[in-house]
Amino acid sequence: MESGDPFHNVSFSDECSISLQSYHRTCIRMADKPTKRRPKPKHPFKVHVWGGISRHGATKICIFDGIMDGDLFCNVLETTLVPFIRNKLPDHWFMQDNDPKHVSRRAQAFFEQESINWCRTPPENPDLNPIEDLWHELKFYLES
Repeated sequence: MESGDPFHNVSFSDECSISLQSYHRTCIRMADKPTKRRPKPKHPFKVHVWGGISRHGATKICIFDGIMDGDLFCNVLETTLVPFIRNKLPDHWFMQDNDPKHVSRRAQAFFEQESINWCRTPPENPDLNPIEDLWHELKFYLES
């Protein structure tokens, strides 16, 4: 790794919801007949995943139920991000988006308590987090 690389000690994280049901199908029909619609479930089965990546590897993946709030977010960080930072990135920066649970008072207190160097991004900042590309690839893989 080059010492001039500005991201050599940055970890990126985010959460994602992944639908485990695919709606692709092959429909063979007569040329003059309409296609038949496949019924879609009202509430498809989804898995909620949190993860983090850096140039030094990835954090453990955390799969959770329901909606993530500030308390669950801090619990996830405590069990996944903190051990990763302590083992792999002692001199680190932590990058995430401006989701309300990420910038809550509870999360800020947690960052200070655990000495996590959190990069504050401007509001309405374009999502340039590379983990978004990872989630995209995972969803594409699961759909095929």
